[in-house]
Amino acid sequence: MPLKGELTTLTTPALLKHAGDFVATGEVDLSAVTHADSAGVAFLLELKRRASQAGKSLRFSHCPAQLRGLVVFFELEEMLSIEGST
Repeated sequence: MPLKGELTTLTTPALLKHAGDFVATGEVDLSAVTHADSAGVAFLLELKRRASQAGKSLRFSHCPAQLRGLVVFFELEEMLSIEGST
């Protein structure tokens, strides 16, 4: 399931309402994310947490460079295990 647009403090509260949909697909395509902040990274961690609680695996793919930079900055590469980048 793709995430589109900004992944920020302003957008993540609405996205949380659809967290179950993202978890159910097993993969979140990040290629259409145009901008992210720390709240966006926290959102990805929350999706991972919910998937783990449900006994499911969740992977992230096609991470834009700006978001990957945040993941690296917070040293979360292993935890989020994002595959590929754009």
